Amino acid sequence: MSKKAFPINRAKIEPPKPVRVAPNAPIALPEREPRNIWVMIGVPALIVALIGTIVMLYVSGVRSLSTGFFPLMGIGAFSMLAFSGRFGRARKITWGEMEKGRRRYLRDLDVIRDEIQDAVCAQRSWQHAVHSDPRGLGAIIGGPRMWERGRGDVDFLEVRLGTGVQHAPDSVLSVTWPDISSEEELEPVTGQALRDFILEQRKIRDIAKVVNLRSAPGFSFVSEDLDRVRSLMRSMLCSLAVFHNPRDVKLMVVTRNPEVWSWMVWLPHNLHDELFDACGWRRLIFATPKSWRRR
Repeated sequence: MSKKAFPINRAKIEPPKPVRVAPNAPIALPEREPRNIWVMIGVPALIVALIGTIVMLYVSGVRSLSTGFFPLMGIGAFSMLAFSGRFGRARKITWGEMEKGRRRYLRDLDVIRDEIQDAVCAQRSWQHAVHSDPRGLGAIIGGPRMWERGRGDVDFLEVRLGTGVQHAPDSVLSVTWPDISSEEELEPVTGQALRDFILEQRKIRDIAKVVNLRSAPGFSFVSEDLDRVRSLMRSMLCSLAVFHNPRDVKLMVVTRNPEVWSWMVWLPHNLHDELFDACGWRRLIFATPKSWRRR
């Protein structure tokens, strides 16, 4: 088997610029005034006094309102003062003001949501470009991106597993959440809107899921469908071979069914650096662990 040399390029795709957002705190409901004990006692007392005054005036034979006008006026003025003071303090914000505040807050969240979604879409596109779909690896072979990952790169030995849901990393999306006291009572509409915002907006759906093979000594893939597992392993091995130089990464197989993995003999990563056999460079495919140890 002959070898063909390829130049090693480091044609890295630049990641998207980080986005920083800071949602405002939701509307806080006005604090409820504690009930005034004097108002609670005074209002019934005023009613009793008013009725008693009317009865007293009637029993005493007074038929003219002018005689009892001043006592009634004093009681009425005191009643109005008590009621206005009680309810005036409790109602700090009108319904119209509350509705206006809700609309303004939800409109601000929509603006921030658009910024976040732009960052999420940019991250998804970048990750799909860096960790390409295995079905499109043929277009990369022989191009400037082949073997682009070296030992000193942060994405060395990173390989795509599939697609799924992922939270946007802080390097892409930095969100400064508002400081909300646990004792503060939030307005229900804006409070729920912020909760939904926190739970959903940092999720990136249909993004390339990646695992770094350096993060653990080994990985196990188990499934009742053996063909699906083999297809996954084939896509991972091909991705490793396309993006990593054979001097940095070797692909070796120990299997009971060597014929299933015979396609790997065409990968330069599956060739021994020093040993030969009848076909040239020795392939790193072994039928048993014992034969692998004797290599």
